[in-house]
Amino acid sequence: MALDCNAKPGEGAALLAEAVRQLQACFAVKLTVFVLALDYGSGVQDQVRRAMAAIPFGRTRTNGDLAKEIGVTAQAIGQTCGANPLPTIIPRHSVVGASTLGGFSARSG
Repeated sequence: MALDCNAKPGEGAALLAEAVRQLQACFAVKLTVFVLALDYGSGVQDQVRRAMAAIPFGRTRTNGDLAKEIGVTAQAIGQTCGANPLPTIIPRHSVVGASTLGGFSARSG
């Protein structure tokens, strides 16, 4: 089972409890890497989200860096970042524009 922010109440309770524990450790600066079964999506979404999750704690990469690595456009990177359902666990804030911070991620903006 993978962490799914759209799961019905009661589904994946143990995994959700572990995600909460890891988030609390992250906010207390005791954890820098999440170890959770995540649903990264499929295709380009999977590739981009895995690349985002692989960015080391405290580091950033540009949309262009990830685009070159994955072989897609920077726009595809930005769109996937913007649709990221778990922006704290899959760190959208680690992906920046070449000359700006870039866009904001969340389903509703």
